[in-house]
Amino acid sequence: MNVTPYSEIPMSRHMFLFAAAVFGAGLVGSTSSHALGSPDPAFQAGGFRFDNFEDEYGLGYVPDTVSPRLVVRPMSSATFTVVSSIYDIDMTGSFRLGLARYHLDGSPDTSFNTGFGVGGLAMQGYPARGDRFYPGEAVYEGIAGRLLVAGSVKNADNPADHDTVLCRLTASGSWDVSWAADATPAGCRRLPALSDGSSLQYAYVVADGVGGAYVAASVGNIVRIQHLDENGDIDVGYGIGGVFTAQAPAAVATTISDLIVDNAGRLVVLGDATPVDDGNGSNFDWYVLRVTSDGAEDQTFGSLNGYRKIGFDLGGVANRYDWSSRVIEAPSGELIVVGNAQTGSSSFGVGVVKLSSDGVSIDPTYGTANTTTFDYTQVSTSSSAWNAALLPDGGLMIVGNHELNFDDQDRDPALLVLDAQGEPDTRFWNSGVKVFPIDRTSAPETHGRDYWQTLQVDAERERVIVAGRAEGGVDDDWQGMLAGIALHDRLFKDGMESP
Repeated sequence: MNVTPYSEIPMSRHMFLFAAAVFGAGLVGSTSSHALGSPDPAFQAGGFRFDNFEDEYGLGYVPDTVSPRLVVRPMSSATFTVVSSIYDIDMTGSFRLGLARYHLDGSPDTSFNTGFGVGGLAMQGYPARGDRFYPGEAVYEGIAGRLLVAGSVKNADNPADHDTVLCRLTASGSWDVSWAADATPAGCRRLPALSDGSSLQYAYVVADGVGGAYVAASVGNIVRIQHLDENGDIDVGYGIGGVFTAQAPAAVATTISDLIVDNAGRLVVLGDATPVDDGNGSNFDWYVLRVTSDGAEDQTFGSLNGYRKIGFDLGGVANRYDWSSRVIEAPSGELIVVGNAQTGSSSFGVGVVKLSSDGVSIDPTYGTANTTTFDYTQVSTSSSAWNAALLPDGGLMIVGNHELNFDDQDRDPALLVLDAQGEPDTRFWNSGVKVFPIDRTSAPETHGRDYWQTLQVDAERERVIVAGRAEGGVDDDWQGMLAGIALHDRLFKDGMESP
């Protein structure tokens, strides 16, 4: 069924939903040869790749869950790297940082991490390999050519507590001891101000463009942000005592979903806020905040103290849980915000909003604005967006999943592509949307809970690598999942090809 009331859907949206239901539910190999978005034949021969990090913790040991955080290929590199969170209840500390390096055809680079398990895959902890590391976001810092990973590790003094950290990795996947060199051990900077006692923190990181990075985490009902320089040292002049605190106006709780640095070098924060007039704990709105270089709200942005609230409220008084996922700066300087809006008691749709560069106005003609949502198919009970990236021609690819029932037992990975005007790009799969009905589970009563979680647009290779997790394989664990999506059909010039 269509979870958004018909009366709230413009005709173009309703037609999109019909097209998605007809064309978007085929198998990955069923795409028309004349439509963009076909499987990249140069990646796994046009198929999927699944990895479970078997034997990395110990011989015969298979983790419960592999969740990709980042896919990165430095320009002209012959390999690409996937950063993942590895979880298993029986593993000491339960979490590890997973690293996988692949050749461009999707085969493992067996020269990477040859000491344990399968060559090409690595599992890392802090301070040592056998210790907990709960990965948050990761980013490739291009000046040093190194990966930065934010995470949560065991407190050095109290094993029951956790410290938020930012770590830098060498090309071989070990901690870079030349960074945060005064730490014990070096390579990771503990950030007590971003830590929250016994709670594991999902931390966020973005490179600042000059060798350093910003790190953020939700702490209690606020968000705290710190700036680290190129050496891994805390910038004590940032904010107050080295900490900037974000708390949306008139909000009882503020959380974070994403961080970017815009083309002018300014930090932009995306998150969700619960207003003081919430009443029943069901009202969450998106917000966008811009921060000055010295760690203060940018008063020239947004509608109040550097903030811009984005509310949908499509599900009625009791169903207003709208949660954001990704903020992206368009080439024109505008901000594209992607997330999710509640449309019913148990249903969500994908929201795509374009803000003016000053954060004041919403473009009513782009995406959904904040008045409706996209659904992946007419039979989706819920559609979710987890991440997004700009395409070479100014379009937008969104990755997520759709749900076919309300029992959380049947979720399929899904992609949505919008053109530069924010409309579904029908060059892709004839509809702009693709659902991958993957079922790798052994239980006959379920169809698996499968997600796309992140992506990397590789303009040089004219493709997108999408990454997520799929339920199935050994003991119905969640394995890491990769696929290649072609951006050019090789038949005509369409603006997606390399110059």
